[in-house]
Amino acid sequence: MYKIGLENSDLIKPQIKEIIEKKNQECINVLKKFIQVYGGESKYTILNRRSEDKIMGEDSIDLLPIKQHWHTDIAKKVYNEATVEFSDPAFASNYLRTRALEDKMDVVDRLTELIESRLSPALENLSVNLNTHIAVEKKIEKGISNFNKVVNKLNNRLSQRKLNEYL
Repeated sequence: MYKIGLENSDLIKPQIKEIIEKKNQECINVLKKFIQVYGGESKYTILNRRSEDKIMGEDSIDLLPIKQHWHTDIAKKVYNEATVEFSDPAFASNYLRTRALEDKMDVVDRLTELIESRLSPALENLSVNLNTHIAVEKKIEKGISNFNKVVNKLNNRLSQRKLNEYL
């Protein structure tokens, strides 16, 4: 049995992959010992893998009645145990990732409520203030542009000496 931490759903698949690699290596080591004792040869590669990934000690599985039996293409509960077997590590991984996300839903709900109740109004106010600021900046920019045009016209029409007399 291997314990898989559900704290971080992104780490579930790597944990399962690590377990599979460890089990593959254990099988290869047993084959090497078998060949040493009884002879033979091998390329020491895994050609076929049969998987029955049992999940136990998980709240939603523990709630299933012990005597309940069922079998699908993805999972089965055929023994009087508090376990469910998945037919592929990918299915087990997806189940565990989903459960990890479900466990975090109360946090997600609280964050969503916080965003809706506090951050959304603050962001709306910020947006209004930012739009007002941008409008003022555009007016200032337009005023500076108009001022520069007037100065350029004066420079074109008057000599610098006459311009200094007017200023």
